[in-house]
Amino acid sequence: MSETSNEARKTVGEGYLVVRVSTASGAIPLSGARVTVRGEDEENKDFFKSVYSGASGLTEKIPLPAPLRSLSESPSTNGERPYALYSIDVFSEGYVDLFLVKVPIFDTITSIQGANMIPKPDNEYKDNFAPYDKELREGIDYLL
Repeated sequence: MSETSNEARKTVGEGYLVVRVSTASGAIPLSGARVTVRGEDEENKDFFKSVYSGASGLTEKIPLPAPLRSLSESPSTNGERPYALYSIDVFSEGYVDLFLVKVPIFDTITSIQGANMIPKPDNEYKDNFAPYDKELREGIDYLL
Protein backbone atom coordinates (compact mmCIF):
# COMPACT_ATOMS: atom_id res chain seq x y z
CA MET A 1 0.00 0.00 0.00
CA SER A 2 1.42 3.42 -0.88
CA GLU A 3 2.22 6.14 1.65
CA THR A 4 -0.29 8.54 0.08
CA SER A 5 -3.20 6.16 0.51
CA ASN A 6 -2.29 5.75 4.19
CA GLU A 7 -2.26 9.55 4.59
CA ALA A 8 -5.62 9.87 2.86
CA ARG A 9 -7.20 7.46 5.34
CA LYS A 10 -5.70 9.16 8.39
CA THR A 11 -8.46 10.85 10.40
CA VAL A 12 -6.65 11.91 13.56
CA GLY A 13 -3.55 14.06 13.77
CA GLU A 14 -1.17 14.70 16.62
CA GLY A 15 -0.37 17.93 18.40
CA TYR A 16 2.05 18.47 21.27
CA LEU A 17 1.96 20.15 24.65
CA VAL A 18 4.72 21.42 26.94
CA VAL A 19 3.67 22.94 30.27
CA ARG A 20 5.93 25.62 31.79
CA VAL A 21 5.41 25.53 35.57
CA SER A 22 6.68 28.55 37.49
CA THR A 23 6.04 30.85 40.43
CA ALA A 24 6.63 34.57 41.09
CA SER A 25 4.69 35.56 37.95
CA GLY A 26 6.81 33.28 35.79
CA ALA A 27 10.19 34.43 37.11
CA ILE A 28 11.11 31.23 38.98
CA PRO A 29 10.81 27.75 37.37
CA LEU A 30 9.13 25.18 39.60
CA SER A 31 10.45 21.61 39.40
CA GLY A 32 8.68 18.47 40.59
CA ALA A 33 5.13 19.73 39.95
CA ARG A 34 2.69 17.01 38.87
CA VAL A 35 0.94 17.94 35.63
CA THR A 36 -2.11 15.92 34.56
CA VAL A 37 -3.61 16.27 31.07
CA ARG A 38 -7.14 15.01 30.31
CA GLY A 39 -9.15 15.12 27.10
CA GLU A 40 -12.33 17.24 27.09
CA ASP A 41 -13.81 16.27 23.70
CA GLU A 42 -15.90 13.21 22.92
CA GLU A 43 -13.08 11.99 20.66
CA ASN A 44 -10.37 12.28 23.34
CA LYS A 45 -12.29 11.84 26.61
CA ASP A 46 -10.34 8.68 27.44
CA PHE A 47 -6.96 10.42 27.17
CA PHE A 48 -5.12 10.79 30.48
CA LYS A 49 -1.43 11.43 31.09
CA SER A 50 0.47 12.55 34.18
CA VAL A 51 4.04 13.93 34.06
CA TYR A 52 6.33 16.01 36.28
CA SER A 53 8.07 19.32 35.56
CA GLY A 54 11.86 19.21 35.36
CA ALA A 55 14.50 21.54 36.81
CA SER A 56 13.67 24.15 34.17
CA GLY A 57 9.98 24.01 35.11
CA LEU A 58 9.15 22.42 31.76
CA THR A 59 7.40 19.11 31.25
CA GLU A 60 8.38 16.67 28.57
CA LYS A 61 6.73 17.17 25.15
CA ILE A 62 3.39 15.34 25.41
CA PRO A 63 1.88 13.98 22.16
CA LEU A 64 -1.90 14.50 22.05
CA PRO A 65 -4.58 13.41 19.56
CA ALA A 66 -5.93 16.37 17.56
CA PRO A 67 -8.08 16.85 14.44
CA LEU A 68 -6.16 16.92 11.17
CA ARG A 69 -4.48 20.15 10.18
CA SER A 70 -6.47 20.20 6.93
CA LEU A 71 -9.60 21.13 8.95
CA SER A 72 -8.02 24.50 9.78
CA GLU A 73 -7.39 25.38 6.14
CA SER A 74 -10.97 26.31 5.30
CA PRO A 75 -14.05 27.44 7.25
CA SER A 76 -16.12 24.66 8.77
CA THR A 77 -19.70 24.30 7.61
CA ASN A 78 -20.62 21.59 10.11
CA GLY A 79 -19.28 23.26 13.30
CA GLU A 80 -16.26 20.97 13.50
CA ARG A 81 -13.33 22.59 15.34
CA PRO A 82 -9.81 22.33 13.87
CA TYR A 83 -8.37 21.69 17.35
CA ALA A 84 -8.89 19.40 20.35
CA LEU A 85 -9.62 20.62 23.88
CA TYR A 86 -7.78 19.41 26.98
CA SER A 87 -7.82 20.11 30.72
CA ILE A 88 -4.56 20.56 32.60
CA ASP A 89 -4.27 20.16 36.38
CA VAL A 90 -1.05 21.24 38.14
CA PHE A 91 -0.18 20.22 41.70
CA SER A 92 2.87 21.06 43.81
CA GLU A 93 3.30 20.87 47.57
CA GLY A 94 3.12 24.31 49.17
CA TYR A 95 1.25 25.84 46.21
CA VAL A 96 -2.43 26.38 45.39
CA ASP A 97 -3.67 23.73 42.92
CA LEU A 98 -4.13 25.09 39.39
CA PHE A 99 -6.84 23.92 36.96
CA LEU A 100 -6.78 24.99 33.30
CA VAL A 101 -9.69 24.09 31.01
CA LYS A 102 -10.38 24.21 27.28
CA VAL A 103 -6.72 24.34 26.30
CA PRO A 104 -6.61 24.05 22.48
CA ILE A 105 -4.21 21.64 20.76
CA PHE A 106 -3.66 21.76 16.98
CA ASP A 107 -2.29 19.02 14.72
CA THR A 108 1.53 19.26 14.19
CA ILE A 109 1.85 22.28 16.54
CA THR A 110 3.71 22.31 19.88
CA SER A 111 1.76 24.46 22.35
CA ILE A 112 3.55 25.86 25.39
CA GLN A 113 1.12 26.44 28.25
CA GLY A 114 2.20 28.59 31.18
CA ALA A 115 1.19 27.50 34.68
CA ASN A 116 1.96 30.16 37.30
CA MET A 117 1.69 28.61 40.76
CA ILE A 118 0.74 30.73 43.78
CA PRO A 119 2.31 29.81 47.15
CA LYS A 120 -0.10 28.81 49.90
CA PRO A 121 -0.09 31.09 52.95
CA ASP A 122 1.75 29.84 56.03
CA ASN A 123 -1.53 29.36 57.85
CA GLU A 124 -4.95 28.12 56.75
CA TYR A 125 -6.44 31.59 56.33
CA LYS A 126 -6.54 33.13 52.86
CA ASP A 127 -5.45 36.61 53.97
CA ASN A 128 -2.56 35.21 56.05
CA PHE A 129 -4.07 36.61 59.30
CA ALA A 130 -5.84 34.59 61.94
CA PRO A 131 -9.31 36.04 62.60
CA TYR A 132 -8.44 36.98 66.17
CA ASP A 133 -4.84 38.01 65.60
CA LYS A 134 -3.92 40.07 68.71
CA GLU A 135 -1.69 42.54 66.84
CA LEU A 136 -4.32 43.07 64.13
CA ARG A 137 -7.08 43.58 66.71
CA GLU A 138 -4.96 46.09 68.64
CA GLY A 139 -4.29 47.98 65.40
CA ILE A 140 -8.00 48.13 64.58
CA ASP A 141 -8.85 49.25 68.14
CA TYR A 142 -6.26 52.00 67.82
CA LEU A 143 -7.91 53.28 64.62
CA LEU A 144 -11.36 53.30 66.21
